[in-house]
Amino acid sequence: AAAARPAPGGPNPCVVLADASRRLRAQQAMLTHAERIAQLGSWEADLQTGQGHWSTELFTVLRVPHGQESSCANLLAALHPDDQPRLQQAFDDVAQGLAGTSFDVRLRSSDQDEIPRIVHFTIEAGNGPHTGRTLRGTVQDVTDNRASEAHIHYLAHYDVLTGLPNRSLWINRTDQALAIARRNRWMVDQADVVVACVQRSWGGAAEMLRYAQRRGKAVLS
Repeated sequence: AAAARPAPGGPNPCVVLADASRRLRAQQAMLTHAERIAQLGSWEADLQTGQGHWSTELFTVLRVPHGQESSCANLLAALHPDDQPRLQQAFDDVAQGLAGTSFDVRLRSSDQDEIPRIVHFTIEAGNGPHTGRTLRGTVQDVTDNRASEAHIHYLAHYDVLTGLPNRSLWINRTDQALAIARRNRWMVDQADVVVACVQRSWGGAAEMLRYAQRRGKAVLS
């Protein structure tokens, strides 16, 4: 059969295809560059098999060899052992219908790390192109961000010279204590019987017990 030829004056299919391929490669290069700047990698995995695809930057973020199998098992293996159950629980929750979730976890430590590396996971479920449900998400290195946030919090609540809590922290903790006291008094006011387990004569529990007695509440202890 004769090969199809473009209509007179119409676009050449080969030229159109080549142009589309160039645009796709350019967009992929822009995405890769953006991920590298943001220290963010993306991934997806089949819900049943756990196998999938990782972006190039994800291998760098997780500090694992490029070309390693792109699987949920290797996502878990890249984390600190104490944080692996958090990611596994997230996989299970999203698989069972949770729309999505996000959280911080630590990477597995290496000899090159002076401090634990912290990454932020986002996970959601969707429909794969050839299979059923698919897990998708991103992983971003937020170690420097979290360190900056902690430093800002320290500057806001502690004296730089002495390291002692400042007035701002004192007011914040006082407000918290007052809010807890108001909540506990409200709970006592709504109750007919108050169950108390008080080990000492001072502190919040002891104060609430005295408040309940002043209010004439029946107390079980």
